[in-house]
Amino acid sequence: MNTLAKEAQGRAASEGGHVFFAHFQRDDRQYILVAIVNDKISAALTDAADLQDVKHLDVDGYRFAGRVSLEGWAKNEERYVSFLKGKGNVSEYFMAFLGCDTTAASRVDTSNMVKAIKHFADSRPFEPAERAEFMTRANDICARDSKADKPVNFSTLANELYPDDPEALIEVLADPDRGLSDGFVADRRALRGLVSFKRKTANWSVEFEREALNSDKVRYDPETNSIILFDVPDDLRDDLLAERADGE
Repeated sequence: MNTLAKEAQGRAASEGGHVFFAHFQRDDRQYILVAIVNDKISAALTDAADLQDVKHLDVDGYRFAGRVSLEGWAKNEERYVSFLKGKGNVSEYFMAFLGCDTTAASRVDTSNMVKAIKHFADSRPFEPAERAEFMTRANDICARDSKADKPVNFSTLANELYPDDPEALIEVLADPDRGLSDGFVADRRALRGLVSFKRKTANWSVEFEREALNSDKVRYDPETNSIILFDVPDDLRDDLLAERADGE
């Protein structure tokens, strides 16, 4: 509580509230949950049939909460803190209170969102061209909002990206097992996973756009598990020919 108070006092826009700590288990994993809840005024009838103001905890409308996976923390996993957005965006002081680096968190959240969108696309009966167009549109929407410093909102994203059945996409994005919550500004570098392929091994690295596959500029052969690149630039061609001549 002292740490939370210190972080909150350092932010001029921070608000008060009640702080709840809970320790619980889910799927054999231990978690700590910290939530900030405010009071709410409502009306009640007295025995004399008069209206009376009653103050109670606004449990359904909590401001925000953070969940820490104890196993993830102990194993130094890349992401073991997730946030739940209530009535407002998660405050920076609350993220700092849980020791969360906002820059690293946005990158990890964006990568997890990319994985969720890919999973959703794989679960739909898309033709290859439809899937490519879906992924490109997802990148365009998220990149546009990122440039405007606009946080991701799962409901807004799903309605624009997949208006035929937005609830199905929201269900995938908000799956608690993914540890993903909205309210973060997408990292544009991490968004590249929606439209490009990038891998690195001990001997080579490669990166190409999905469009290169669709236009047959890059070809994958599953039988030989090999990638063929076409339209090699002249300078690279010259280097490769020179290397080949030196080896003969």
